[in-house]
Amino acid sequence: MRTAIAAVWAIIVCSFFVQTANALQTDLISLKADGVFRAGIIGLLMASYYAGYVVAPLLGRVVIGRFGHVKTVVVAMLLPAAVILLHPLFVNTFAWIVFRALSGIALSLSYVAVESWINASIPNLLRGRVFSIYMFAQLAGMTVAQGLLTLGPPSNYGMFVLAAALFLIAAAPVIIARGNKPLSAPPNPLSII
Repeated sequence: MRTAIAAVWAIIVCSFFVQTANALQTDLISLKADGVFRAGIIGLLMASYYAGYVVAPLLGRVVIGRFGHVKTVVVAMLLPAAVILLHPLFVNTFAWIVFRALSGIALSLSYVAVESWINASIPNLLRGRVFSIYMFAQLAGMTVAQGLLTLGPPSNYGMFVLAAALFLIAAAPVIIARGNKPLSAPPNPLSII
C-alpha cells in the first residue's frame, strides 16, 4: 500500500487543493451573484458550470493523449485560477456564463486526468483503497473551503485571489512529482448507445 500511495501522492495532494479552491470559488460566486443578479440568472450561471463539466470528458481522451496527464492537470488548474480572478472585474451575465463554463471544462478535465492517472498507476487489488484516500482528500478540501469563507467578505477581491492561489498550489505537486506518470491516454469511454 505504501508503494501505491507513493505512486500517486502528488495527485492526491493536488485533489485536496483543487477541491478547496473549487468549493471556495463556487461559494464566492454564489454569494457575489446573490447581490447582483436575479434568481433565474443565478441558476443559469451556476448551471453553465455543469454544461462545461459535461463537455470535458468527451475531450479528455484526446487532450490527455496529446499533452499527457501532467500538462493536462496543470492547464486545468491555470484556467480556473485565471477565470476566478476575472469574475469580479466583469460582472455581467454573459461573461459569468462563459467563465463558469470554462471552469466546468477545466475542473472536469482535471478529474478525468487525475482519475485515469490513478487507474493507470495502481493495481486492481489496491485501487479501491487508493480511491478512498483520494475521495477523503477531496471531501477534506471542501470542508476546509467553508472555513476559509470566514477570512473575509465574499465581495472582497482578496478572497477571489485566495481561490486562484489555491488552484495554482494544486498544480505544484503534480509538476514536482517524480516517478510513475501514465504514458498513455485513458481507454476509450463506453458507448452510451
